[in-house]
This record gives sequence, structure tokens and C-alpha cells, in this order.
Amino acid sequence: MDVGITLQNKTNGQPITPPVVIVHDPNVNPITYTRPSELEGIDDLSEGGVNGDLINTLYGAVGIVSVTQWDTGGPIPPRVGHCGNVSALAGTAITVVGMFACTNDAYIVVTSRVMAYGGSVHENTSVASVFDSGAENNDETTATVPCFGGGDAALSEGEGENERMEDPGITGDGDLNPEIHAWRADTTAELTVSGAFDEAQIGRVATVLPRTG
Repeated sequence: MDVGITLQNKTNGQPITPPVVIVHDPNVNPITYTRPSELEGIDDLSEGGVNGDLINTLYGAVGIVSVTQWDTGGPIPPRVGHCGNVSALAGTAITVVGMFACTNDAYIVVTSRVMAYGGSVHENTSVASVFDSGAENNDETTATVPCFGGGDAALSEGEGENERMEDPGITGDGDLNPEIHAWRADTTAELTVSGAFDEAQIGRVATVLPRTG
């Protein structure tokens, strides 16, 4: 069946690159690893929003029902959302992965369950976690992040921390402005699974979230 998904960008200044959408067994975490090299393609996504290798890695993996590039018409701007439909069965989970474009190598992961009762999908919302892939050192300068025209994915492979961790956010050590580019744990992004959208409803969510912090 078709179910609706909405990804709401809750940050003040972090565009989300066009995400990967993964439908999977809820007992499987498709983005589990300890080093970037152990999940081929996650460094490309986290450094430059390049999704092809990650999609190829996950396609056909155990517990993965489908993995697709979500055509969001470009990055999802701050305080804006995007909605669309995906084919999924009741009881499965949907995970969305995309890069925070004003970072060196930070990306969001958010998972919501498809809960259907009596043929109707029950609305379910989850808050995204933000990870540092470890692929690049966190210089926090405009010259090193994609949203300001910094280098594309994998140009600095092997020069980072080489360990995934929760991203500490923008601390102001470089020339990125924490008031614009930082985030809190509750102001990252939200994924809502709901009933399917009509064709006319698909696209940018009209409601702009208020500025936070």
C-alpha cells in the first residue's frame, strides 16, 4: 500500500540534501556500523549528499524491502518540509537519511513505523538523530561545507576521525555561525508516517516552522 511520509526540517540554517528512503524490517537497523568503511557509501552521503553508493550497498541487503532516492526537488530548506508517498506494508519501518549540508560530514537518521489499523495508517512521528560519520575532521569553515560550495564527497577520505559518533553540532570553532547553523536534539528534523497523499498534495510542506533558539 502507499503511505505518506513527511520530512520536516526543524533547523534554523541546515539544508537537508535529497534523502535516501529505506523501507525495512523494523528489527533491522539499516545504518548500523562503527566505521564509515563498513557501510559503503555513507561517507559520500555525509560529505556531499551523494547517495548512489549507499543505495547500491543497501539494495537487496537482509531485511531491506526497498531503498530509493527521494526526489525532493533539491535540498529541503530550514524550517520547511517535504511530503510524498512510498510503498510499504503495515508493520514495516521507514528510515530516511540525508546530509546536513552546512557541515563537513553530519547526517540525519530518522525512523518511523508503519502502523495501520482497519486499513488506515495511524500517524506516527519520530525525531531525527544527527551523526558525524568520521569521514572528515570538523573544520567548521565555510570553505569546507557543501552549502557554501566546499569540496564534494570523499575528497578527504582517510583524514577524519574514522569513527561514527553523535554529532556535537556547530560549536563556533570555525567561521560557521552557531546561531544559524547549530541545532539542538529536539530541533533536528522530524519524520511523520501517515496516510497517502493525493498527487496535488505532494511536495513542499506549506507550513514554515517558527525560528527556534
